[in-house]
Amino acid sequence: MGLLKKAQLIQTINGQTHPTLNKNVNTITLYDIYKSLENKDDLFLVDTTTDQKCVIGGNIQKVLQEEYDHLQAVVEEEMKHITLGNILQKLALLEKEESRKGKTRAYSKILSDRT
Repeated sequence: MGLLKKAQLIQTINGQTHPTLNKNVNTITLYDIYKSLENKDDLFLVDTTTDQKCVIGGNIQKVLQEEYDHLQAVVEEEMKHITLGNILQKLALLEKEESRKGKTRAYSKILSDRT
């Protein structure tokens, strides 16, 4: 939670366990949340333990790194278009479906509290 607070996505009050969002759920993107993480690794990591004497093992890191860098950029761009609101709406729809089956969840309450 501290990282989300540092990124100014949430605010907390000492002694209380319920943080609040600083922005509307429809303006917080998965990219915002992802970027708030310190020490995050790229989504795709190249195995650096391959045999450097092998023709493939000695060259695969460079080839894969180029591909993974491209994929990282594509995924990050897509994350910019997915909001926390999108995720909560999908959870609320799932809750409706589950409640028809006799199961209950609290997603719709979270959504109504945050929008």
